[in-house]
Amino acid sequence: MPGAKSRSVQPGRAAAGKVMQLPIELKQAIEEEAERPSLQLLQAASESLSRGYRASAIPAARLVSSENDRIAYLATRLPATYAAARRVAEEILARIPGLEIESLLDLGAGPGTASWACSESFEGLRRMTLVERDVDFIELGKRLARHSSKAALREAQWRSMDLSLSDDWPAHDAVFLTYVLGEVPAPSLSLIVGKGWARAEKVIAIVEPGTPAGFSRVLAARQELISLGAAIAAPCPHQTDCPMSGNDWCHFSARVERTSLHRRAKHGTLPYEDEKYSYVVAARREVDRTPARVIRHPAKLKGHVRLELCGVRGLIEKTVSRKNKEQYRTARKSEWGSAWPFSDD
Repeated sequence: MPGAKSRSVQPGRAAAGKVMQLPIELKQAIEEEAERPSLQLLQAASESLSRGYRASAIPAARLVSSENDRIAYLATRLPATYAAARRVAEEILARIPGLEIESLLDLGAGPGTASWACSESFEGLRRMTLVERDVDFIELGKRLARHSSKAALREAQWRSMDLSLSDDWPAHDAVFLTYVLGEVPAPSLSLIVGKGWARAEKVIAIVEPGTPAGFSRVLAARQELISLGAAIAAPCPHQTDCPMSGNDWCHFSARVERTSLHRRAKHGTLPYEDEKYSYVVAARREVDRTPARVIRHPAKLKGHVRLELCGVRGLIEKTVSRKNKEQYRTARKSEWGSAWPFSDD
């Protein structure tokens, strides 16, 4: 989208929140899978995967065509996808107090990345169904899951299905579609979202890359969910039209640790990577919406903090001075993507 304005992090500033780390069992499982190809082959596959992802803006998991590609995905893209899904899972718990998630339906699961993230966030998770059309990814996901200490992951049910052609899935408390809608033909997007919502007994989460194209899909999914009677829980502080349409888009960032394998595969030097993502969460029950959301990294200056917020009245630029002690303390602690707990009036 030429000329589009990004609500993004300022250069040189940290992404919101702490550095996310993969579960140790998942790290070990990936290392085991990566023992087969040579480092040279892994690096070549990683470079090809990155080029395809940047050029097409569709989920990297859909660009794989060989075993080396799949392992390159594990080493370089799975950690970022995990971090985004984990942030969204945490936001679900923050916005829907008292919510208990005992079952998860992971649609377009790839090797189970979002399921690993949800298993860490939802302590009561007991049952999982993962739907994935690529049988090789299913076999890979099963091998990874054997390393998990979570019974729900080890005993998960896998189904080989195309989301556009089938909806033979049981209902679950939570439904996740993580980096999936980019591969769906535009006319099928509403159909897929509707199928997911029909199987969500409590909540649905849709996560896409934090690009203009990814946000446009999230926005379309949001509108479809509203039309179906869903309560938008996050990140939006309201249920009205999104003020970021046109040449602006809403996205956030998750910082994930780069393992030694990750750095070797990508010729990386930094110990972390920032993953930009857009998302929407909708629920079947009353939600605790935040009055506003921080949509850009706060400018924390001497004696005051400048915030860009999305609130009930739309986009707001707010300066919080030291004189307002309560708001100032909150503003100093806030990061890009943080909930802003004060009314914007």
